[in-house]
Amino acid sequence: MIYIEKRDVYKYPSKSDFFSPSVLYPEYLWGQDSISKIENPIYDMVRQVFVGMKMDLEHYGTAEWNPLGEIIQLGDTVLLKPNMVMHQNHVKSFGTDCLITHPSIVRAVLDYVLIALKGTGKIIVGDAPLQTCDFETLVEEQGYNVIQQFYKQRNVEFTLADFRLVKSKTVWGQVKTIYYDETNRGCHPVNLGAYSAHCEKNAVSKRYRVTKYDPAHMQSHHNEERHEYLISNYILQADVIINLPKPKTHRKAGMTGALKNLIGINGNKDWLPHHTKGSVEEGGDEYYHKNCFKQIAGNIDEIMIKKSQKDKTLSVQCMRFLRKGSSFLSKVIAKDPFYEGSWYGNDTIWRTIVDLNRILLYADKQGQITEGKQQRRLLILGDMVISGEGEGPLIPEEKPIGIIAGSKDPVIFDTVAATLMGFDFKKIPSIRNAYFIKCLKLTVCDFQFEIYSNKNEWNKIAIKDLQTMNPFRFKASKGWMNHIEL
Repeated sequence: MIYIEKRDVYKYPSKSDFFSPSVLYPEYLWGQDSISKIENPIYDMVRQVFVGMKMDLEHYGTAEWNPLGEIIQLGDTVLLKPNMVMHQNHVKSFGTDCLITHPSIVRAVLDYVLIALKGTGKIIVGDAPLQTCDFETLVEEQGYNVIQQFYKQRNVEFTLADFRLVKSKTVWGQVKTIYYDETNRGCHPVNLGAYSAHCEKNAVSKRYRVTKYDPAHMQSHHNEERHEYLISNYILQADVIINLPKPKTHRKAGMTGALKNLIGINGNKDWLPHHTKGSVEEGGDEYYHKNCFKQIAGNIDEIMIKKSQKDKTLSVQCMRFLRKGSSFLSKVIAKDPFYEGSWYGNDTIWRTIVDLNRILLYADKQGQITEGKQQRRLLILGDMVISGEGEGPLIPEEKPIGIIAGSKDPVIFDTVAATLMGFDFKKIPSIRNAYFIKCLKLTVCDFQFEIYSNKNEWNKIAIKDLQTMNPFRFKASKGWMNHIEL
């Protein structure tokens, strides 16, 4: 099941009062002195999602109410996984409210995790953002440091973790890349082998790519012998995962929600196939039709990846000139506008998404796949108070819809989120294909499930009914426009 809390709430509270609730709820741990003077409907919406999901209704309205006690046991390690992809929108004027999960939701969930743990266990909040994300800036500007301060004053600590093994910083105008040893940073290879959705494409695995990363690294992890990912040990050691996605449009995947949010459990992006080099006519999915100039531009990009940013030699300058020329000419002769797999024909990224979700559920603490035995309990709480439309995931524009939704099933969650966005979920490969996985299943449901909501028109209806309503018509990314819509 899934529950949708819909209100006319289209902004988030400020961090000045630690994102605390503005109402003293019976179960609230911190007393009257820790109540916000600023109205905080977000905290109340999170609370009502738990009620709508019928979590510990027996004790609702009392100090004993413990909604997350259904999934959290004493002594558990609980990991919260918000979307923290980037510290700023690539178009700064669009802002970050439509880009990343808002920390006011994280704060509310943390309070209920603490109620469930009763002073035991461990709590981690973490993600693996883009290599260029300034994690420290994100933590400070968004208010995660303020949340840590609030709990520290009450003798409660949680770990705020950056899962990345590689990150870039600009120092005095120069890009500086920092590498971490995977054993010290805390990541572990997990090989899905024959279970991987990529096995169907073994014949073209040498052409797997992720933009701006060396393809040689990719080939060593995805080939006919293995399909492996570099998973954070924080993830592997967790007993409970609370997935906190920011549903929005996505250039390569169509949309990002609960399933796609798990890209951030992998510590190094060059272990993540995003597209297959070349045109569909050549066995790739980077673009539709053959285009010699797109091919040349792509080849130059791969050469330039290995060159230093400071390299000013004549050969490098010539390559940069050729790259610009090839890019221009590719547009002149193009039969399609697609590039880098950023379109509806991408047949690669959904496989990576599905693989990572199966690892989350079925890899044990040593990174071994346990067929049929789920290793972690899962809850999804999606932040759609302000979603993102257009050129997500990095250049989304605000789409305020006033929703927080909860489910224990990532496929159901994404099905409903996509429908709310005005998209046909069967045209989103990660969702469509997730329903048909026969081994290491991601859902036990078919397309027949019930939606619950505080909004009467959406309460106790089927997905086909919500599709008919088409409540919010998001602007799709250009590569998906006029294809994905209901």
